[in-house]
Amino acid sequence: MCCASIGRNSLPDDYYAAVLVSAGLHFFDVTILTGNLVLLPLCALAGYAIVFLVLRRCTPANAHVYAATIVAVALAVYWLWFDHALHAENRYYLRTVLLIANLVFGALAAAYALDSEDRLSLPDSPTTACS
Repeated sequence: MCCASIGRNSLPDDYYAAVLVSAGLHFFDVTILTGNLVLLPLCALAGYAIVFLVLRRCTPANAHVYAATIVAVALAVYWLWFDHALHAENRYYLRTVLLIANLVFGALAAAYALDSEDRLSLPDSPTTACS
């Protein structure tokens, strides 16, 4: 409580004020989402979707298993032979993205589970007639 009152009553000098503003504005750098480390999982998901859609015509019962196996082998080949980077400089940003993505996927899973049990009641959106 003492530290909170000191921080509230004393203003930083010019140097620390600029540093605090810079830290506040650049706390989470959105440009990290355009890097190769984020692009790889997105390409893997897109590859899975494409392989799944192709294999669904041939083997509809096991297309998801075959597609996952093909993508896993492709990722293993990529990581073992081509990509040997450690990616340590992006780990904090990607942990934040992973945390937020887990929350979103958890909320979607809960919504689907409630909807399948007919316990999800969302307000109806107003319909507008286009003329």
